[in-house]
Amino acid sequence: SDSGNETHEAEFEGISDFKVVNTSLYPRMVECRVIKTPLELEVLRCVNKLSSDAHKEVMQEIRPGKKENKLESLFKHHCYLYGGARHVSYTSICGSGNNGASLHYGHAGAPYDKTVEDGDV
Repeated sequence: SDSGNETHEAEFEGISDFKVVNTSLYPRMVECRVIKTPLELEVLRCVNKLSSDAHKEVMQEIRPGKKENKLESLFKHHCYLYGGARHVSYTSICGSGNNGASLHYGHAGAPYDKTVEDGDV
């Protein structure tokens, strides 16, 4: 897998009562992830455009004095307002300056609480 994630065999009480063929499921699951229906492709195109537009809006709003968490909020707001997406599929990475080198920094009590300074972007 290109993700580096591994699949594990099922484990449960009584599994020994079944004939387990652990060499056939993985290739079939991988193949299911590769092939997309026309509807799945349409959904992927739609959410990719939505995310791209949200990124562009955030980039247009970045300036000294803005808080990183406000930029993250703007991204989420755009996705909800224009795409009806109440949730996004990943945690936004909105670090500026030295924080831009860390994919996810901070903690739950103060996520992205830095103010963008001149030269940070």
